[in-house]
Amino acid sequence: MMRRTNTRCIWRYRALALALAAFGVVRAEAQSRVPNLPVVRDLVIDAAANDLSPVTWLAVARNGTVAIGQAQDHLVRFFGASGKSLGVLGRNSEGPGEFRQLYRVGWVSDTLWVTDASQPRFTLVAPDLKLLRTVPMATGMRTSERDTNQSTQATTSLTLYANGDQLAMSILPALDDPQLPSWAKTKANTGSRVVVARVSSAGILLHPVAYTPFDQCGLDMSALARLCQRPLAEIGPNGDRVAMATATTSGAELGTFRVVMIGQAGDTIFARRFPFKPVQIDAHLRDSLTAAAAAGPRPSQMRGMATERPSPKIYPPLIHLVIGRDGTTWVEMRETGAGRPYLVLDPKGNAIGMVTLPMNATIRAASRTTVWATQRDADDVESVVRFRVGT
Repeated sequence: MMRRTNTRCIWRYRALALALAAFGVVRAEAQSRVPNLPVVRDLVIDAAANDLSPVTWLAVARNGTVAIGQAQDHLVRFFGASGKSLGVLGRNSEGPGEFRQLYRVGWVSDTLWVTDASQPRFTLVAPDLKLLRTVPMATGMRTSERDTNQSTQATTSLTLYANGDQLAMSILPALDDPQLPSWAKTKANTGSRVVVARVSSAGILLHPVAYTPFDQCGLDMSALARLCQRPLAEIGPNGDRVAMATATTSGAELGTFRVVMIGQAGDTIFARRFPFKPVQIDAHLRDSLTAAAAAGPRPSQMRGMATERPSPKIYPPLIHLVIGRDGTTWVEMRETGAGRPYLVLDPKGNAIGMVTLPMNATIRAASRTTVWATQRDADDVESVVRFRVGT
C-alpha cells in the first residue's frame, strides 16, 4: 500500500465560546478524586487491509455503522459494527455522489450526510449506501430574503438537521463596524468575528448559537504562537451541542480551565471549572522562539504581535475536545509520559474519570463505554481502532 501524507481537514474554528464571564464561577473539581478508567482495544480497521487514506472525519450511527471520510481519496468508506467493510461511496468529480473537497460527515437517524466545501452542498446517503439526494448549503445568514443590511456571508454549513435546517458558521464585521448586523450586537458577543447560528435551508437566520471569544494568540502561526493556549470548541455529532474550553494560564485562576456546554438553542447546559498542573516552558526556549518569531519572514504586523503579546510561560494544557454521541465530553489534556489523557464528563458536566490512550491514538468519536480513535503506526499511517472503556 502506498504511504500517504496526512491531509486531514481540521475545523480551524475551534475557538467557539459565549461570553464566559456571564457564567457564575463553579468550584474547581478535584481531579485527584476522579478515577482512572481502563481501556481495552477490541477492534482494528487496518489501514493496509482496507486501503485507508488519512481520516478526515469519522461518524458512528446508532446501529454501529462507521462512516470514515477520506478527503484525499474523495470518498466515504463504510464499516459494520464488527469492522466488516460494507462499501464505498464517492470519487473525485462533481456529479451526484461525487466529491471535490469532502469535509464533515454525520448521521440523521440512519441517513448519512456528507459536506463538500468546494461544491457547497450536503450529500445524503441511504442505509443501503445509495445516493438519496443533495441539499445546497446555506449561502448566507440574513433575517429575511430582502434584508441585505442584516446579512453576513456564511463561510460553511457544519451540520444538517432532520427538518432541513443547518448549523452554519459566518464571519462578522468588527463590533465597531457599521456593517455589523443589529442581531449580533448582544452582550454575548464580546468582540467575536465568528458566529455559529441555526439557519433555514434558504439561509434565513433562526437564532445565533455561539460567538467566539477574543483569541489572544491571533493569526500568528509561528512556533511561539503554537505554545499559546487557544480557546477550544467542538460541535456535537448531530449538532445539538457546542462544547468550549478555556484555560487560565496566568493570574489568580492560573491552573484551572473552564468547560462550557451550549445547547442548539443557545442555552447553557453546564459551566464547570477544573484544575490542571501548570508546566513551565524553559526560559531559554521561550526567549529563542520569541526572537525567531519577531525576525521571521512574516508580515510586519505579525512580527509586531510577536513582541507586543506576552510570551507564554506555561505549556498549553488543553489540546482538543470531543463531544460523545451520548452527550459526554472528552477533554484532551497535555500529554504525559503515560500517554494521551482525556478528562471525561457526563452530560451534566460531572467528571466521570480519566482515560489515557496510547500516544499515537486520537479520539474521533466516543460514548461513555466506547471510543473510536485513529492510531498511527511507525510509518505515520492511520488505522481506525475501537476501545472499550471500563468502570
